[in-house]
Amino acid sequence: MFLLALFACTGAPDAPAANDPAYTTTHRVWSLVGDGLTEDQGLVDLSVAGPLRGHVRVWVGDAATELVDGVGQLDLRDQPPGLVDLIWEDGGGAFALTTVVRSAPLYVVPSVDWDSSDTRDNVMDWQFALHQEHPELRITHLVGPYLWTDPELTDDRKAKLTADLASYRDDHDDEIGLHIHPYCHLVELAGVPCATEPSLAGGVDPTGYAVPNWAYTEAQFADIVATSGDLFEAHGFARPTSYRAGGWTATTDILRALTSEGIVVDSSANNWARMEEWQGTGILYDWNAEAWSTIGDTSQPYWPQQGDAQAGGPDPIGLLEVPDNAILADYVTEDEMIDVFDQNWPGGPLAVPTQVSMGWHDSVNAVFRARVSRALDRFDGGLAARDSGPVVYATMTELVDVDWPE
Repeated sequence: MFLLALFACTGAPDAPAANDPAYTTTHRVWSLVGDGLTEDQGLVDLSVAGPLRGHVRVWVGDAATELVDGVGQLDLRDQPPGLVDLIWEDGGGAFALTTVVRSAPLYVVPSVDWDSSDTRDNVMDWQFALHQEHPELRITHLVGPYLWTDPELTDDRKAKLTADLASYRDDHDDEIGLHIHPYCHLVELAGVPCATEPSLAGGVDPTGYAVPNWAYTEAQFADIVATSGDLFEAHGFARPTSYRAGGWTATTDILRALTSEGIVVDSSANNWARMEEWQGTGILYDWNAEAWSTIGDTSQPYWPQQGDAQAGGPDPIGLLEVPDNAILADYVTEDEMIDVFDQNWPGGPLAVPTQVSMGWHDSVNAVFRARVSRALDRFDGGLAARDSGPVVYATMTELVDVDWPE
């Protein structure tokens, strides 16, 4: 008892000049600061093995945690983001200095845009394989409801694609969200006259596919979204709550239409500068460059306001905007996706929650698949689940629960 009192009175010891190799200390290195989505990891299990000489204490500043038989738990929940030094001592003095990294999460949000009605089986199988290769992976499948309205698809084919989507949801906890290119067979089912121009590629598109979302009024688009939700429910899915516009062509009118039909998160804000290869190809690049002029590599989620889809403010529309900052694999290389990732996480603790959005189209070919796989390998290297960083894979709608800084 006298020895315990003496330790308590003397305060924290100086850190040792070098860790004593006779001791083995164990604890997680990365400790995520909690937010509305991620639970705080501030309770850190500690253990030590070696020639213990009396009581073992672990000091953080002037506060000590005592280990019993070399085992204990440290409470860092009051510690803000940053590096937390732990000084380990026993009756013979300090024998080790270790560090815990307190960090806000880095949410990586992979998504796939369903542009076509009939996604190839080799793409569907590849996405299943991605889950095997990256066990922590969560994907937001932004599904085109024209899967169920295309008259050229057989009932058997529709059933096969629907079953695969249900398997993504049920077996891998993926999200099934909404993506709309306004094909005429979908638009007309909603009772809306189909627009065939302007086309993002230039000229006229008789199918409606390349027509921007903003070619429709707010009321018309709300009807299209409502019909899409009906199709989801009719095929065994919940009404979607996440969205990305075909060609990223969302405006405040489109965002209001989405909100009126239960969409809570949109990811149409586009890092347009990364798709410079598309300059001069129709109106896609120029429209995005103007509409999303402030969106870049490090843009973070915000609540767009009524008068400006690019900024938060006092009059929010009512849904979260998640910038597509690493965009899609058929627009950027894996090096570009990794560069965006590295800019958002330079390697140390994050002061606030941060997100990186990346993805691919359902038409993804072998070259683009390789890009996705190599980018995911890099992201896996920072997974919190592996105690190697702050990375947490999340689905789009989950981000609504995060306490994003204003």
